[in-house]
Amino acid sequence: MPAQLTYPGVYIEEIPSGVRTIIGVATSITAFLGRAFKGPVNDPFTINSYSDFERNFGGMQSKYPMSYAVRDFFLNGGSQAIIVRLIHPNVELDFEKGKKILDAAKQVYDEAEKGVDANDAKAKADAAYGKIQNDANKSKEEKDAAKNVLNAANAGTTLQSIIEAAKKAMPPDPATFAKRAVLGRVPL
Repeated sequence: MPAQLTYPGVYIEEIPSGVRTIIGVATSITAFLGRAFKGPVNDPFTINSYSDFERNFGGMQSKYPMSYAVRDFFLNGGSQAIIVRLIHPNVELDFEKGKKILDAAKQVYDEAEKGVDANDAKAKADAAYGKIQNDANKSKEEKDAAKNVLNAANAGTTLQSIIEAAKKAMPPDPATFAKRAVLGRVPL
């Protein structure tokens, strides 16, 4: 109940504020989102040491910068981390696509390499390309890669120059293809 004010002056009335104290929480917990060699995908996973990270996510590797960050976190006194491994959903599909494209180009290259002279190499490469062109199961990308190798082979004048030109026209290996596809830079 408020005090009765009877004369001028300063009066103080204490009112309960209802403020509660904040309960302390750990501040050495952090979350890491990124790529890792292995482990659960898109699910938070709690670890308590770098050894846990190595067991569950494959340890430190140069292709996965998150592994360095996790290691440094624990070296600097971190006690608990939540790891979320992220991967691009189409990496496997892109890898398979890159493998098929490389295989188609390699068929043309292998045949050119079997040639005994320049004309024979060009004829064998052309025949291999014809088979790929007529194969209904081959994608446009596979046919284009085979065509690029054939065009490079046809530009050569000696057997050696045909083989070198065809080799330079080969698409990248499937892992590189998948990586570029994920980043949106597919060279075809």
